[in-house]
Amino acid sequence: MNWSPHAATGALNIRDASSQMDIQAILEDARCDGLSGAGPLVAVRAGCPHPTATYCHEMAHVLLQHFDNLYLGPGDPLTCICEIEAEMVAHRCLVALGMEGTEACLVYIERWYLHLGWMGWPREAVFTPWREARVERTAQRIIQAGQGK
Repeated sequence: MNWSPHAATGALNIRDASSQMDIQAILEDARCDGLSGAGPLVAVRAGCPHPTATYCHEMAHVLLQHFDNLYLGPGDPLTCICEIEAEMVAHRCLVALGMEGTEACLVYIERWYLHLGWMGWPREAVFTPWREARVERTAQRIIQAGQGK
């Protein structure tokens, strides 16, 4: 299946700031593969092991309006849910596109889910039919945008 992150960001009106050297420095310093922000913008670190997954994850944050929420870190349930949602979108995109990196997505989801478990959140509170539908709609938007549809 033909898919381009640049076609997706363009079609979704999300600025790709990956080529900016200052953004690359931030990514290197933070030791993270990608970032997203209001504006909206995304950036993926050069040399990232799964760039398609990272683009999809960061675009999901934008499309799911996660920036309406305050990012408080791994000890905050809302942060955990936002990370799980974004990575679920990335996983769905990779599966649909037949691309590598799905195992890394599942590991990432499990890591954030464990944070919620430590805070006493039951799995059913996170993986609801409403959230599944939200994730599926967002994945479809990203896939179709990257295919020029």
